Amino acid sequence: MPLYDDETKYSVKETSRILGISEQSLRYYDRIGLLAPYYRDPDNLYRYYTINQFYQLEMFKYAKWLGLPVPEYRSIFITKSQIESGDYSETENALSHLLEQNVRERERLDRCIADIERMQLNMDVLKRNRIDGEPFAETLPLRCAYAIDHNPDLPFEQTSIRMRKTRTKYQDHLTEHYGFLLNAEAARKGRIEIVKQYVVLDAYFDESDEIIHLPEGAYANFLYHGFCPEEHMASLSRYLENKPLDLGYLIADEVNFYDEVKEIIHAVRVPE
Repeated sequence: MPLYDDETKYSVKETSRILGISEQSLRYYDRIGLLAPYYRDPDNLYRYYTINQFYQLEMFKYAKWLGLPVPEYRSIFITKSQIESGDYSETENALSHLLEQNVRERERLDRCIADIERMQLNMDVLKRNRIDGEPFAETLPLRCAYAIDHNPDLPFEQTSIRMRKTRTKYQDHLTEHYGFLLNAEAARKGRIEIVKQYVVLDAYFDESDEIIHLPEGAYANFLYHGFCPEEHMASLSRYLENKPLDLGYLIADEVNFYDEVKEIIHAVRVPE
């Protein structure tokens, strides 16, 4: 005796209303062979479903919520043949693949959240400080970045293109947080001299030829608008007059931008 009575039949419209599944979806499931209606009236071709099929349709809703493509909805069903054979590998493999897919999506969302929070912090920095104005203090955590040397004979745009082509090894850990390392002695004289270009990573890696560490701790920061080689960094130059000669390099983090690339705002950071 079946668990549910198949004698009562429900039209597409009734099934849609009861289960919250669109009529279009029900017809699509039929068209691709995922679930045919229990009965089709030979005179008017109307489709009808039974409560037995409601269970399957509820599982389709669940499969959709899990992120499965429509043709794969049935992959998470335990079939009669699996029970008889004791081999559940097909469903197990589908679940493992689905888990991996959702873990990757969770990691992507975590990166999105982190980037949005960083952008909000950057907005706070812009609101509180004048561009090309007085230095302001900030404490930053240790950050890892993928970096390449800048060719001083080329415009920095060409180095940026080369960096984007060579960073595939760290593709899963890239953020949208770019910047430069600047020659401290050139900055002392009010000039911008790019040593390296980098993109910040969202995980920790040991330093290497490709990976640099942007040190944690206190920094003095200067905001510059229209960051370009001919810009004279007067306020930064004055600040560096009394700094030690072995300062090394300065960090120039991309903070925010307007609608033109030339209007990117950088925070030039001097380690304290």
